[in-house]
Amino acid sequence: MIGLLTETKEKIEVLKKAEKADDKGIRFIQEIDKDFKNSNPYKVEMLLIHLLMVFERAKNNETVDTMPEELWQQITHKKSFSKANKYWKSIQDRVPYKINESEKQYVIMHLVNVISEGND
Repeated sequence: MIGLLTETKEKIEVLKKAEKADDKGIRFIQEIDKDFKNSNPYKVEMLLIHLLMVFERAKNNETVDTMPEELWQQITHKKSFSKANKYWKSIQDRVPYKINESEKQYVIMHLVNVISEGND
């Protein structure tokens, strides 16, 4: 798990041992990590761990609650939303599991957080 923070690597190992993360998902998040190597590592960690949880829910046919419309509207009005959405569209075909629209919104929310420069 090259490039990841030591703490992130440890969390991923715990998830893997608990069978809450698999190699396919881990390989994918390693690629995402490379894309954000110059971003805040703690924000990136939140995104990566969230993605592993998304994949686990997808594998188990579990769902996440729909994001409240008011929250989604706040996210779509952030300066970094366009960039985050564009990034999502560029990677969505490589996502190792089929995820639903609610999950996509939460992933984009985390992407907005990673991409924002604190003044969003």
